[in-house]
Amino acid sequence: MSLPTARSTLTEFLLARIAEDEASARAAGGLAWLDGDHPTRSAVIADAAGDAVVYSEGIAWEPQATHIARWHPARVLVECEVKRRLIAEHLEPCPTLRLLGLTYCDHEDYLEDWRP
Repeated sequence: MSLPTARSTLTEFLLARIAEDEASARAAGGLAWLDGDHPTRSAVIADAAGDAVVYSEGIAWEPQATHIARWHPARVLVECEVKRRLIAEHLEPCPTLRLLGLTYCDHEDYLEDWRP
């Protein structure tokens, strides 16, 4: 939980969340994952280096494995760059930034007055 010392702008908030997403993707290897033909109770995903990444929480089923592979670290890194470029092209009160903010509306630092 972060302690609010001063109200951040929507741009500052977005850039902080993007940095968190990027750090998480890099910590996960930063590579693409591929879902394989594996039992439906777990997902074994191979990253670009050929290392196995195993997901097993409760009963994982094929759509979960596909979703996990689709949102792989390499894709998240590209999305972080895209979001940063969009932010650079728009002004603080822009509706586009407010829409980007919705991605993080469940974050404790999100302010409801940013909602479009």
